[in-house]
Amino acid sequence: MIPIKDDAPRSTTPFVNYFLIGLNVLIFLFEYSLSTRELRLLVSHFGFVPGNVTLWAAGDVPLDVAAVPVFTSMFLHGSWLHLIFNMWALAIFWRQT
Repeated sequence: MIPIKDDAPRSTTPFVNYFLIGLNVLIFLFEYSLSTRELRLLVSHFGFVPGNVTLWAAGDVPLDVAAVPVFTSMFLHGSWLHLIFNMWALAIFWRQT
């Protein structure tokens, strides 16, 4: 089943959803403008790498190397289709019933 809308009533405007969708699109457009080398560098710094958590637990890397990508990786998307489906999931919850 593909969800089309949420049936939970709501009485406020979903400004956070608007902001997240806009931010995700802007970051994806930025990613899209990068060269392959620059994109690899961006993903290696801001994409989540589970091995970095293991290295942090062992004391080999600082906390920011393991913790920052937990938040920044949520804004990285691999393709237009990936972006569209993720933003669709956010959009489902802003629609009025």
